[in-house]
Amino acid sequence: MFAKRLVDFINRATFTPTRLEFADYLAWVARHVTSSSPPSASSSGTHDSGTRKENSLDLCYGERVVAVEGVRGATGDIDFLRVSSTKSSNGSIRRYLCRNLVISAGGIPRVPEPFQDIGFESPKKSCHVIHTSTFLQHIDHILRKITRSASAYPNQSEARANSRGTRQPIENLGLDRSNSPSSINSVPSTDGLTSCSSAAELESSEESHPEEPRKIKIAVIGAGQSAAETLLETYSRLKSLMASANGLGTSGEIDLIIKQGHLRPSDDSPFSNEVFNPQSTDFFYGLNAEELASRSIPQPTRHGRKKVKDFLLEEAAATNYAVVNPETLSTLYETMYSQKVEQGMDKSQFGGWSQFNNVKINIINYTEIILAEVNSSRDGSVDTVLENILTRTTTRARYDAVILGTGYCRQSWKGILFGKSAECPGPDINLRTLWPNLSLDTLHGFHPSSDPSNDDGLTNSDIVSNGLSDENDQASCLSEPSIETPIDLKIARNYRLLLPETFIEPNPSSVTSPETENLRIRKFRPTVWLQGCNEGTHGISDSLLSVLSVRSGEIFDGIKEEGWFGNVSKATTRP
Repeated sequence: MFAKRLVDFINRATFTPTRLEFADYLAWVARHVTSSSPPSASSSGTHDSGTRKENSLDLCYGERVVAVEGVRGATGDIDFLRVSSTKSSNGSIRRYLCRNLVISAGGIPRVPEPFQDIGFESPKKSCHVIHTSTFLQHIDHILRKITRSASAYPNQSEARANSRGTRQPIENLGLDRSNSPSSINSVPSTDGLTSCSSAAELESSEESHPEEPRKIKIAVIGAGQSAAETLLETYSRLKSLMASANGLGTSGEIDLIIKQGHLRPSDDSPFSNEVFNPQSTDFFYGLNAEELASRSIPQPTRHGRKKVKDFLLEEAAATNYAVVNPETLSTLYETMYSQKVEQGMDKSQFGGWSQFNNVKINIINYTEIILAEVNSSRDGSVDTVLENILTRTTTRARYDAVILGTGYCRQSWKGILFGKSAECPGPDINLRTLWPNLSLDTLHGFHPSSDPSNDDGLTNSDIVSNGLSDENDQASCLSEPSIETPIDLKIARNYRLLLPETFIEPNPSSVTSPETENLRIRKFRPTVWLQGCNEGTHGISDSLLSVLSVRSGEIFDGIKEEGWFGNVSKATTRP
């Protein structure tokens, strides 16, 4: 792959590849993995992985997992898990049978509530709202569409004449404006680079200058790396489209909307980067789990009542969250400075050269969007209400497109493992029904009690059994699992999800009243492992590439030592 440019890469004197080069690398890896896989079975109808050869690798792209369910063995215990997925190409269902399952579902877009309300996640959404996760798939189509629409109305007066009676402002906002002027009073920077134009100012400008060009408005929400990069990329693409419009009278503005006062640089200094070392995972997990084990004992700390986990994650946040690479910040600053220079130039001194930049970047700080509605014009635009988080003043703004750089939620594994999919009806058992009292709110680490009488050699099997009792009473292990005692989800240091090893079901052979119903204890033997969603227990590096290889090795070793491979005699003592 690098044969023709390895020396050139070294000459760059940096270990940081561009996003394009990294995407090329991932595609190269995918091709090599695919080439080592056997031919995939037909995707029509259903498919059971039990027919595959042992030790084979079947890599399946374009599938979405919709359910994981338990399958009974000959004894009535849960011996297998059936994973059901749908093919994106034709909607057919494929099913895979396994004894050990690794879930690494990645992140799903975190969508602010106002944009959930307008059906952002609906495949038939009628507005131009996208997340940075799908930016490249949609941005060109959206920009071409809104540029054509803007070109059809070369100035504001004509646009208003054609849209009168079709575009309505947001009504019934439920906001108290008795003391709130309709503007965003963001704190300006002394250098004048942070432009905070409000919607009210734009409306006033349109009334004063009715012949100004039709203006395209795009919002980018977020203060992190993805938001900054998509801002610059949108600026570049829109500027190119504007230049090819050949004087159709359109101009554009891109608003970067952030809650904080300014964009902050990411901390990639050597000492800070030690938080991504594999040893830091041991440190974080040990402290977090120990705190959980002793949380019933009130102990004052110098950090007040803040949990150790929260303190450590906040301390490391500047390495990964709501921060921008310094090089990207410099590029953005230079771009905004350049537009400031052009705004102050006497263009008459340049004769017939009129190709000045007609796309402007604004940074609207201390602001969030609190309401969004699809504009009634059906052109894909969005009416929004913005609120200054310092002054609580509100204003309205209409955007032709909104790009969400709002990060990811990494809890989709819960829906995969415990959700019930209507797409895959059948006799298999929904795992949520096995443990109705299982708490899915928080995933905890585990640390043995500090009681000296406890065995230091506590295994994961002991931890799983203890999962049937209250977490504050780790010494007790019920002879029969209770159907009323809350069960907290725990995860081991080696990333194994510590599900209870048993579950209770009614004994169909007993004829009793509900009050005296005879219950039968069944075994749950499959193992489940999580990766990429354990930041709360394993530290800030869990969703990043830093620990990928080490973590993969730990999970592989864990499955070898603790996995379920059909040996019942071994299963009674498996850790």
